[in-house]
Amino acid sequence: MAFKFAKVLTGGIGTGKSTASSLFFLHGFQIIDADKIAHTVLNREAEIIKKEFGDDFVNNKIVNRKKLGKLVFKNPDALKKLEDILHPKIYSEIEAQSEKLDKFGIPYLIDLPLFFEKKNYPIQESILVYAPREIQIKRVMERDNLSRDEVEKRLNAQIDIEEKSVLERIKHAKTLTLRVETSRDIFFAIYCKESWRGRSYITVKYKTTNNANNGNLVETPISAPIAILASLIIALFILLNKSKIKL
Repeated sequence: MAFKFAKVLTGGIGTGKSTASSLFFLHGFQIIDADKIAHTVLNREAEIIKKEFGDDFVNNKIVNRKKLGKLVFKNPDALKKLEDILHPKIYSEIEAQSEKLDKFGIPYLIDLPLFFEKKNYPIQESILVYAPREIQIKRVMERDNLSRDEVEKRLNAQIDIEEKSVLERIKHAKTLTLRVETSRDIFFAIYCKESWRGRSYITVKYKTTNNANNGNLVETPISAPIAILASLIIALFILLNKSKIKL
């Protein structure tokens, strides 16, 4: 049975989920990346994409993801058609990788951008990476060279980050479990006993370095190189001692 030791890492576009995923990997966690799997599956299904959407979206058996994205995020029917093609195959691949990792009996992460939206995965614990909507928009515009309108269409295809971010409604955070600073942002994870939509959760909250002080939740900042070096040392220690990581 798959997903026995899986924890979900999720968050909207532009929240910094990829950065969080990289740092968790440096801390010794195995990561199943749904986006990478989706890219592989998309090109594998290039002929079906060409048949359903037209020759303009495929070049030398490689799908033009940017062009296809512009189409589906302004056309809900096209988005549904694409999801019907890809999602069952993506799920099967994630399930297969999960079964392999479950054999080690150690918690691992599945990076699932649409975990709350699709509700396809029988996983009860999740980590939500948060950034305010305006920061999401700014980051994605700069990263993908998209207009504000194009970014907002992508965001509107997901549950709003403020609805996902139960941290905003938490009165009593229980335990500080992780805090690492990059050169631009600080993120830290807080585990809470409360649940949302029937799931227990950990929330990863982003704060820009200009607004780092947040009560007693943020400690003295450390620089990005030190954070990365510390992460590498921890990962090496885990490998040498074959320690089991509990989330």
